[in-house]
Amino acid sequence: MRERKRERENGKGISPKSYTSLFNIFSNLYKLYKKNGMEVLGCYSYTLNTKSNSNLISKKNIILSTSGGISNDEAQILYMITQEYNPKNILIIGNSYGFSAVFLSLSCPNSKLVAFDKFRTKGIKVTKKILKNYKNKFIIKASTPKDLKKIALEYFNNSIDFVLIDAVHTNEMQTREFTILQKFLSPKSIVAFHDVLSCNLLDSFNYLKKKYSKKGKFFILNKMVNGMGLFISKKLLNRDMYNFLKYFNTNEKKLFEYKIWNLKNNSDMEKNYFNNIKIKLDSLPHPQK
Repeated sequence: MRERKRERENGKGISPKSYTSLFNIFSNLYKLYKKNGMEVLGCYSYTLNTKSNSNLISKKNIILSTSGGISNDEAQILYMITQEYNPKNILIIGNSYGFSAVFLSLSCPNSKLVAFDKFRTKGIKVTKKILKNYKNKFIIKASTPKDLKKIALEYFNNSIDFVLIDAVHTNEMQTREFTILQKFLSPKSIVAFHDVLSCNLLDSFNYLKKKYSKKGKFFILNKMVNGMGLFISKKLLNRDMYNFLKYFNTNEKKLFEYKIWNLKNNSDMEKNYFNNIKIKLDSLPHPQK
């Protein structure tokens, strides 16, 4: 018993079924990277002004890739969603150094997971090493959108339950990826679009939202640091899921009704996001007045 406990504390010999809570997932994610001489950085308080909204992997004080993984708040949201409906087949487009792949592998230890990257081959090796004791976790070299159809056929038998799109952050690529993927999504599926607001991918997102409205519902989670987008298939979108997502999706018309937001930034993203929305500069009357 003591030996088994010691192995658990060292991150060895752990049955994937032991990773059940968010507490254990973050704890063991930290240990797995530390065991391999690495550390997770990023997602610091905005008061530190680090401008690092995503998680980055470092080794010996060197950032291994400027391509970051999902943020901590995004990780927690995806954890809650995956625990609620338990996807069997998970695809991650854009692996970098594996934060998203490791986190989702710990969250869904019994699911088949494929994560791929074209350029960060060292990141593929690192992620494979970290996940070597987990079954049905495949970290491969591939290219998007070229290899999406092949991966869907070879690994998932043309039925994917959950996708994280987090590689080439352009409107054109996001549209091409989803257009291909929607043919292989299961009837109960979710697609997470990373960095929709932070990388100004709204042209693509709004186009997909209009074109594929019959297949499911599209949400912008604007109460999260990077403004992740989500597609939820109609068969999966029950009342509880809808309410959950709407909590993180404030109506755009309400976002500038209070003075606490900075209205001086006239970036293309803001012009795009708030197009045709009348911005109200004055705050609403206090309820107690």
